[in-house]
Amino acid sequence: MAAEKFGTVVFLDSFNLPEVPVEYRERDTISYISRIKLDNYAYQEALRRPFSIPELPQKIHNLILDGFSFGYPAGFLAQLGQKLPDLETLMLHFQLFGGMDESTWEDAVTFITSLKKLQRLNLLDVMPTQWLRSGFLAIIGKSLTSRAAGLEKLTISFTTSNEPDEFLRQVPFNDLQYFIMPSLRILCLNVSPADTDASSVGPDGNPVKQPLGVLPIPSELTPQSGILSALLTGRTAPTDLKYMDLSLFTLTVDQVVEVLQKHTSLNYLKTSLYLVPEQGPKERLMKGLSVCSGLEEVRIIYYPSLGFYRAVGNAPQWSLRSLAKNLQFSDTRPPYRNSRKYVPSAG
Repeated sequence: MAAEKFGTVVFLDSFNLPEVPVEYRERDTISYISRIKLDNYAYQEALRRPFSIPELPQKIHNLILDGFSFGYPAGFLAQLGQKLPDLETLMLHFQLFGGMDESTWEDAVTFITSLKKLQRLNLLDVMPTQWLRSGFLAIIGKSLTSRAAGLEKLTISFTTSNEPDEFLRQVPFNDLQYFIMPSLRILCLNVSPADTDASSVGPDGNPVKQPLGVLPIPSELTPQSGILSALLTGRTAPTDLKYMDLSLFTLTVDQVVEVLQKHTSLNYLKTSLYLVPEQGPKERLMKGLSVCSGLEEVRIIYYPSLGFYRAVGNAPQWSLRSLAKNLQFSDTRPPYRNSRKYVPSAG
């Protein structure tokens, strides 16, 4: 156990949580970081053993759970939620939160729904796998939107594998619409490439293929996801959204403009933009941006269509070089390569 500047950090070799020492009890943040062996057999043994959770300080309002790659024992999360009734912020990083069977899946849902005072939910480094079953996130989202007090901040950040097609098949993008609620002020739905050591090798002894970038949800699937409908309709649309990152989804220029016209209180916008050969996309986009008087920063990641590439096939060579430089896939991480920053003029 260690004391950090903003909270207490606890490293776990099992699911028996230690008592929080007296000198740490005034801190409002606690982080549990797994050091349980990652080989499947050892972790499964840890899941089958009895667990214990002591009484925890009631001043804890922020909880971070990190590195629980195979989930938690059935009942563990529900009991942890009972020990932290005043939790306001929850961060789940790099883990199989729902576990691998029905009992752990239900336990995870019970845990989230028990946090009546939760205001900020951060699901980071979410790896879409066969265990992240369709409907799991939808149930969590519906439980949160049905509460009297909704979320203020939501971040769901997916991590891709080296196979974009596999990622698109597994990511439950249709579930995300159920997290949209009027109380949201910060919304981040994005995707990043997996961190891969350039020197690492696979089981066959060959170097692991390095990710070239990310592939967001294609523009033809974005309307089907329900995310735009949720953001634009009166019943679910946020009423005072300040920060929005929708780069998980590819939007057309008209869709971006529609979102901007609905959420004129935005200070920040990041989105993936699908480019097609058409007249005046820049002018329409800039006009849409102008309706948000408080807008301070916009980051746009361009994803050109095949038709767009064909349309510029007869462009001058200098133009093609510029296009190739500016329109490569972005890794969606700082410094946000290939993004464009737009700051409105004072007038």
